Amino acid sequence: MVNHFLSTIGPEWDKRVLDLPIRDEAEIGIFVSGGIDSAVLLRLLMESTTKKQFRCFTINNTKDNAVEHARDSILRAQDMFKLNDHSIDHQIVQPNKPFQADNLIMQTAMANRPLHVYTATNHIPPSEWFELPGDPPWRPWRNTMHKIISTPFLFLYKYHILSIIDTKGWQDIYDTSHTCTEQKDGHCNICWQCNELNWAKEQLA
Repeated sequence: MVNHFLSTIGPEWDKRVLDLPIRDEAEIGIFVSGGIDSAVLLRLLMESTTKKQFRCFTINNTKDNAVEHARDSILRAQDMFKLNDHSIDHQIVQPNKPFQADNLIMQTAMANRPLHVYTATNHIPPSEWFELPGDPPWRPWRNTMHKIISTPFLFLYKYHILSIIDTKGWQDIYDTSHTCTEQKDGHCNICWQCNELNWAKEQLA
């Protein structure tokens, strides 16, 4: 059985409906990268399903200290929703070579079946309107494994996710999460991910 949390999010000129499936299993999985998107998704899931067990997966990307930033996001969310330590299992996923996050997510989900896994993958800004400097990451256009992987942010842009932060009053996410992929702390404001975050903020200004 699947229930759906529905919410209208985004700026007035681009309102969209967030459809977050809440599954009836006792345990759910979620990829927590240490970034803003997965931190928001983790909180939405915890807010809606506080009686469940959460298995959090983090890809061990040492370049941006992903594991430490993910742990910070998990602990902050755990404290916010008053979950005990037994409710959270944080597992580290070793990266493959060449690094392909989408393959790692698929392989992890398959290896942990019947656990259902959530990811916070979202749309890349449309290049015909917003061309950001640097090389964008690969992000899927569609989810072909919806029976074991949920991607509720897939058809949202970064500014839709930031609007959830504004609506919920979760501005502390900006302090605990880490967007930059070029350094372990802070923001270089040069890499593509830093530029995407700044672009998203501008759309909500």
